[in-house]
Amino acid sequence: MLLFLDTIWFIIGGKASFGDVGKKPFKINETNVASELEAQKSSEEPLTKKDKLRISAIIFVTVFSIAFWLVYYLATLPILYHWGPDFADANKANWIIGSFRVPSAWFDSLNSLSCIILGPILAMVWNKRARSPKGDLSMFKKTALGMILLGLSFAVMALAEVLRGDGQASLIWIVMFGVLMTLGEMVFSPLGNSFISKFSPAKVLGLMMGIWPLAVFIAAKAHGYLYEFLSKFSFAPAYAMVGAVVIVCGIILWSFDKKLSKLVED
Repeated sequence: MLLFLDTIWFIIGGKASFGDVGKKPFKINETNVASELEAQKSSEEPLTKKDKLRISAIIFVTVFSIAFWLVYYLATLPILYHWGPDFADANKANWIIGSFRVPSAWFDSLNSLSCIILGPILAMVWNKRARSPKGDLSMFKKTALGMILLGLSFAVMALAEVLRGDGQASLIWIVMFGVLMTLGEMVFSPLGNSFISKFSPAKVLGLMMGIWPLAVFIAAKAHGYLYEFLSKFSFAPAYAMVGAVVIVCGIILWSFDKKLSKLVED
């Protein structure tokens, strides 16, 4: 449904947004030829020390991205298997707003709804921050902030487990968990390929663009094993520890902001 609406919006608003861009091929002139020759020449040159430092920074941040996506994918399993039976038990449900009982199936759309609602708000926040005297946060700080928000969502999950006792987690805790997790994703996720395409040496750009998907692949394969390991321990302390580890990773990445910026910037 969202893709259909996006298509309608593109058709209606495309002309206003893009004008005549892409309707006709551009003419190859001397400037284009010179640019192509310069790019070909640079691709044949060996990597400089600065290029190698940038690659090191990309790999360093990618290691943190593995931790982020590992924990992000992990979030679905405790909700599905630990709280899942209570979701299906209407007698235990306390998700009531007024006289309306919230269907458990609605929680499948919590992430998408949060993205739709929070997207414009987050865009305004970043725009306001960029126009402020302090300027916008660096890519590294935003990445760190995304990890911290994800860690806080797991802290909320652990607290909800403690407070629910033998009953079901309150609606407010589940919504808070979902919103924090989504915010973490919205802050963290868009920066990966953007960061790589901006700072990667042109000679190895194609190769480096595969680093971020590789991190996601590793996390997607490993999160099930992590869940199996955590199942051996008490739920609340185990997932609180996971949240704490992610928060610490975010703090470490934040503290390396200046050093990493020096590695990648001219």
